[in-house]
Amino acid sequence: ENLIPVLEEEAGRPDAPPMMVNILANTYKKVGRYQDAIRVWKKVLQTGATYGQRIEAGQKLQELFKIVKTGGATAPGTKTENK
Repeated sequence: ENLIPVLEEEAGRPDAPPMMVNILANTYKKVGRYQDAIRVWKKVLQTGATYGQRIEAGQKLQELFKIVKTGGATAPGTKTENK
C-alpha cells in the first residue's frame, strides 16, 4: 500500500506503459480499494490501445463487480459510493 502513491504518479503520466497501469489497478484490488481499481480498468476499457488491453479490462471489471456485489462493498454509481 505504501507504493500506491508512486504507482499513481507513474501510471498517470501520458507515456505510462500499459503494464504500469495494470500494476496500479491490481494493487488497488489487492489492498481492497475496489472502486479505485474499477476506475482504472474503466479507463483502460475506454482508451486501451489494443483489443487485448480492452478485453483484459472487461474481464477485470467483471471480477471486480462480482467482488463488490458479493462482498457488500458499495457498487459503482450508488449514492453512498466514496468516489
